Amino acid sequence: MKEFIKLGLAALLAVFITASPEPASGQTNSNVRYFLTSFSPSIVGGFWIFSGDCPTNMSSMSGGPPIWMCSDIRDSSMIQVGNLFYCVFNDEQSNSCQIIVSPDMTNWTDYAVILVPPTFRVFWSPKFVTDTNGTIYLTAFVQNASDYNYYMGVGIMSSDLTSLNDFQVMDLSNNPASGATDPNSSAVYLHNGVYYLFTGDGNEYTATNILNNQWTWLTGGQAYGAGKSVAEWNGIFYMSATELGSHAWSMSADLTNWTNLEIPDALTPDLGSIGREGCFFTLTVAAAVPVNMVQLNIARAGGNIVVSWPNLGSYVLEQSSNLVRQSWTTNSAKMVTANGTNSVNIAAPQGAMFFRLTQ
Repeated sequence: MKEFIKLGLAALLAVFITASPEPASGQTNSNVRYFLTSFSPSIVGGFWIFSGDCPTNMSSMSGGPPIWMCSDIRDSSMIQVGNLFYCVFNDEQSNSCQIIVSPDMTNWTDYAVILVPPTFRVFWSPKFVTDTNGTIYLTAFVQNASDYNYYMGVGIMSSDLTSLNDFQVMDLSNNPASGATDPNSSAVYLHNGVYYLFTGDGNEYTATNILNNQWTWLTGGQAYGAGKSVAEWNGIFYMSATELGSHAWSMSADLTNWTNLEIPDALTPDLGSIGREGCFFTLTVAAAVPVNMVQLNIARAGGNIVVSWPNLGSYVLEQSSNLVRQSWTTNSAKMVTANGTNSVNIAAPQGAMFFRLTQ
């Protein structure tokens, strides 16, 4: 696709791009698609994304895993912000998690590393959670560096998803059944103003404020597996749990009382030996594709000019000194990306110069 708008030296350029789908609330119609991430413990950097029109009928988007070169991808979770997709995972069992970014869910690049606060030892099972105001939280399973106990942690992501703020720790030991709980490989799902927390050991909790240590234990939690993830379809909630090649599915009408499902293999992602600790991601595909405008800005910097635009995809900056001849060349200046913005710094031309973005 190649889009074009003219630009004078000190003017403003806008390039029209197709808007990506917005996240869904869980309602189902012909325009809703579901995605499930998974990783391979046997292939270095093996990372799968399954897609389908309902939570229990999905297949691999690529047929094979896009390979991400790191020692391991665990506990992945995906979110869309603007026109980009962000995937967070913990690399091995370390004190950090990594975020990678993609414009198409296939081609991924490094984006950010999120470190656990210094009083904790590990940072496992990171999951994105978004509230109705658009605030993005990151939940994780952490271990205290002094008492070695495990806790559920949650913080608020910065607007550019490069840092974690207001990190809080939840003590989930008020489980009347066992007196303790293991929040490893947990998942949080928001529905009608209530946060539902599903832990790896099969316990379930609710809270109305994800940042407060006031979680209520519920009966009916699922005792199977890690990598719990929840999606809604036709008013019914479906839970996926995966653990080193095995997978289980459950359903519930109220997010509290769950029934195990026996789903034919033909209708479920072929996890085989790859499945572990994925996460559902739901998108609503717009029936009529809207148009967004991305601004390309020009500013003087001494004897140079700085051309900048939002980092919203794989755009290439081109330039021309004559719009009549339509002779465009790729700008060869080094592009710098910082704080979600791409920019190039070039010497101010003697005459008119026009710029456009191509994709």
